[in-house]
Amino acid sequence: MSKAPIKTSEERKQLLQWLALELLAEWGLTPKGWVFRWSTTKRSFGRCFGRKKIIELSLYLLPTISDEEAEDTIRHEIAHALDNEERGTSDHSWRWKAWAIKVGARPQRTSKSGDEDVKKELAYQSKYRLECPNGCLTPSHKRKRRMSSCGPCGNGRYNEALQLKQIENHPDNIPAEYGGNVKGDESRAAA
Repeated sequence: MSKAPIKTSEERKQLLQWLALELLAEWGLTPKGWVFRWSTTKRSFGRCFGRKKIIELSLYLLPTISDEEAEDTIRHEIAHALDNEERGTSDHSWRWKAWAIKVGARPQRTSKSGDEDVKKELAYQSKYRLECPNGCLTPSHKRKRRMSSCGPCGNGRYNEALQLKQIENHPDNIPAEYGGNVKGDESRAAA
């Protein structure tokens, strides 16, 4: 594919990194050896590694969330770090939720990507894309082994009529506006 991946501005990266480092220091985690780093993970916005004392934010998924959601993700991971310091482990139990509330994060397990245009572009940049009959696109990075249906269209329940089709991305089945060779809406026919 000829189109370059979506990039996050250097200024935004620096500001979010600064925020993460400030929060680590504010909550007393820096003196305990906790650090922040960027990752290229494609399945989670943020991660916390208790043994290594690292919190991460995904550069790959960062363009799909707002600054507020990125801050919430950092705070979410800070809550995991604090929970880990207190108990030696962390999960999404009531103990973690209490820490999440204290540090100002939503006490929820996951966050959803909000920017549909960026999500669509990421779907065409990944190895595969998942398409539902209604036209929803989702990036997919591994070969699917079982059938699934579109979560947003099926309200989170399996629905055979909304079964996802996995398509291997190739310039001949990607629209030109996303770096492929297909003009207009011929991409669905090429798939």
